[in-house]
Parts: sequence; structure tokens; C-alpha cells
Amino acid sequence: ADKFRLAYGHIGDITSLLSLNVNIIALTATATNETYKVVCKWLSLHTPKVIGLQPNRSNKVKPMIDLRNFCQDIAGELKSLALEYPKTVIFVQ
Repeated sequence: ADKFRLAYGHIGDITSLLSLNVNIIALTATATNETYKVVCKWLSLHTPKVIGLQPNRSNKVKPMIDLRNFCQDIAGELKSLALEYPKTVIFVQ
């Protein structure tokens, strides 16, 4: 989890290179109000639109062993399930 938070903190380095017309989505399931303020500062979000939802399931962590197989599995599931595919966040370091 610490590596994830460290990497998340560097998103601002990337977004600072983008045009002002680029939309940014920042997702977190664990942010406190204080963390929310820090993330907005890191990403230079001056008037963000916030959608807060209570999670109704636990996090699933699937360590990836082979990138090619991982991508093929995800692509196959997306193709067969289409809009029924569950909302998913994939973190790659």
C-alpha cells in the first residue's frame, strides 16, 4: 500500500505536463478528508467534482506474473462481458 500511495503522489508530475483542457479522474477508496485535500493539491485540482460512494465489496489483489497473459485475460473478459464487466482499477508499477 505504501508504494501505491507514493506512486499516486507522483501523478501531479505527469499532469503538470498536460494541457489545461485535459480531464483528470482521480480514484481512491480510502481517502480521508485530509487526504482528499492533499490529492487535490498534488493534482492542482482547483474546482474538482467529487462523487462519493460507499464501497460494497473488499479489494481484490491479484499479483500479476506474466504481463501478456494478464492483458489477454482482461481483454477476453472485457470482450465477452462488455458493459457487464465489473468496475475495475488496475495499478501497475
